[in-house]
Amino acid sequence: MWVNAENKKEYPLLITKAAKKVTPLPADLLGEYYNDMCNLTITFTKSKGEYYYNYKSKERNLKGKLNFYREDGLYINLSEIEYAEDYFDVGLAEEDPETEKKYAELKKIGKRKLGVECYYSPGELTIQNYGNSMNYYVKLNDCGEK
Repeated sequence: MWVNAENKKEYPLLITKAAKKVTPLPADLLGEYYNDMCNLTITFTKSKGEYYYNYKSKERNLKGKLNFYREDGLYINLSEIEYAEDYFDVGLAEEDPETEKKYAELKKIGKRKLGVECYYSPGELTIQNYGNSMNYYVKLNDCGEK
């Protein structure tokens, strides 16, 4: 039931069956994923129907919820990790003082994105850690791997 706060009326919550079939998550998703080049461990667990991660590197230990979506494969979002760097469009002409000033202002803002996305394939996670000059970002500073 939904309750309207202004007039305290109750409204029924109607849920209808969707035609779209939801594919279950892979059974082997839970567990530990390790990258020895970065000395980075990400562990996935499940508790009371919710999925969680523990991200551990030399510099930090983070915990949070996992979110999932499918688009030509399974993507996993480590929800509470903030991008290390995210400076919008660095294609701004550095020779032009006005655009260089604008870029400097954008760079101060930085870190606007929240949630590091991973691509899941059986037994492996792939994180694209760096963007390019037109879409510059660094997701993880504690891992220099691209």
